[in-house]
Amino acid sequence: MGIVVPPVPRTDSKEELDLWLEKVKAKVNEVDTSVGNLTTSDIPEGSNKYYTDERVDDRVAALIIDGNALIWTYDDTNNTLKGDVTKASASPNASQSSVSITSADADLTYDANEMDLLNELKADVNQLVSDLNSVVNSLNDLKQRLRDANLLS
Repeated sequence: MGIVVPPVPRTDSKEELDLWLEKVKAKVNEVDTSVGNLTTSDIPEGSNKYYTDERVDDRVAALIIDGNALIWTYDDTNNTLKGDVTKASASPNASQSSVSITSADADLTYDANEMDLLNELKADVNQLVSDLNSVVNSLNDLKQRLRDANLLS
């Protein structure tokens, strides 16, 4: 869509300049009306894709990977992302310097240093879950702002 503005008249006549100004205003209104009626269906995306809930869901699902004891399940139909921690049972031995852990996958014994590392891992996983909740909240906030700005239906 090109904008063709009438050439500026070569005159000192106020009437001719006023007429030219009215023509320019009419062109501006014409462009405003044309742009105001555009929707995302009218504008090609190119390489900069429009936001959609589905695109965010798919991107988040692609970013999150399973860990040794953490399994993520993305359900596209129900729009859910679920994290499951492998269940394990722990029981300290008589000396209290090590802990035996039995899970569906293995029977392991950890000493005190390894337990410290496991506790750090637990704290890291809790922080990750908290961070992911923050990301989800931020994405929901962004979605609402886009809706408020009429950029998303």
